[in-house]
Amino acid sequence: MGGKRANPIDKYVGNRVLMRRIMLAMNQRELGEAIGVTGQQIQKYESGVTRIVASRLYDLAQALKVQAEYFFEGAPQSDKIKPLPNPPGLEFLDKFPDAVEDYTLVRCFLRIKDRQMKRHIVALVQCLANNQ
Repeated sequence: MGGKRANPIDKYVGNRVLMRRIMLAMNQRELGEAIGVTGQQIQKYESGVTRIVASRLYDLAQALKVQAEYFFEGAPQSDKIKPLPNPPGLEFLDKFPDAVEDYTLVRCFLRIKDRQMKRHIVALVQCLANNQ
């Protein structure tokens, strides 16, 4: 692309694809297979380097179990007014080097109903973290 910068809207939509993929604990290869492209192509979509055409956006919405509108939620009305922010939640995920594993751990922990078991798990994790 010879130094051409990604369009802010393409980058925003790509970030939303990334965030949803992580929420579903999918890797780029799995998402690519679900819509008939390579994992490398998914990486290009997520970074905003490659624009996502309407039919592919529809495929992504189906694979990620969201409506197509999801990819535009929170985007400002015009990119000419101000720079686009990262999607809500993405900054939080960026703070964790192993975001997929972190999110999976939290998601599984939230499904545990036994309060005593949750306390034991928290104590175990705290013990492990302190011994590093």
